[in-house]
Amino acid sequence: MIRGNEENMLHNKVKIAIAVIIAICAISSASILIRLTEAPALTIAFYRVFIGTGIYFPFVLIQRKVNTEAFHKAKAPYRMLLVCFAGVCLAAHFGFWISSLRHTSIASSVSLVNTSPIFVALFYRFSKNYPSELGNRPGWIWAGVILGMIGSIGLAGSDLFNPEGHSLFGDFLAVMGAISLAGYLVTGRIIGSSIPTATYLTCVYGSSSIILFLLCLLTASPLFNFTQKTYLMLFLIGLVPQGIGHSLINWSLRHLPATIVSLFVIAEPIGATVLAALILREYPGISTIVFMALIVAGISMSNFAFAKQKP
Repeated sequence: MIRGNEENMLHNKVKIAIAVIIAICAISSASILIRLTEAPALTIAFYRVFIGTGIYFPFVLIQRKVNTEAFHKAKAPYRMLLVCFAGVCLAAHFGFWISSLRHTSIASSVSLVNTSPIFVALFYRFSKNYPSELGNRPGWIWAGVILGMIGSIGLAGSDLFNPEGHSLFGDFLAVMGAISLAGYLVTGRIIGSSIPTATYLTCVYGSSSIILFLLCLLTASPLFNFTQKTYLMLFLIGLVPQGIGHSLINWSLRHLPATIVSLFVIAEPIGATVLAALILREYPGISTIVFMALIVAGISMSNFAFAKQKP
């Protein structure tokens, strides 16, 4: 019986690890696809979540009975408010981050937007869930957070001397994207498995789509009359980084604390930077590599502390 439980635990860990690896590979392609898309940032953000909504909506129709029972048990009004808040956070995240890619390098943008573990840890530090979410090694976790912050500040500081003069604004947008991503991850963790995954994704992506659609109308961002290449890129953005990547991240939140999930996605800057060098010939400078390494090292330190915490 004990051996069977251990095998099940190992199987679940392997399944989660595979899901996280696939998610990281999928979301790493986002910045490259966005750079290849000739459309405004808000338009790209809208299509990304709109296509993601369309992917999971059929599953909601299939599981109508299960969804009704789940919402009844989960105190639907309260949960729906959280779902809507997650949608707002997701819309803000994509709006800020995709805009940042127009004003700074892919390496800087992706590195800074993935400092979300810092803000997730800060949230839990001042919440009732501090002991359970940060484990019994908070000192090591905070050491990693501080190291990551030094790397982030250094990365933004190096852009002060960028000859184009626009990178610092892009860095600011990326950090705002990190803060809103932290809110999105924490909210997803709070909701947990009370709502079926496909239903949760459809509701969050759907509410985010509505917000971004209204923003597109308010800012006169075009939604049509693009080239075939742009439509293809928009579809791929909605399918790969959103439909696969972000959705697997949401699924992993049902099995792991938000802080751990946010720590895992630190591999995205590495994948995105490699793809940017191979596809766009956008090579990071030495200072960018150094500060990226500090961010990765800092958040990896926190992740190691989680892995070593006592049961």
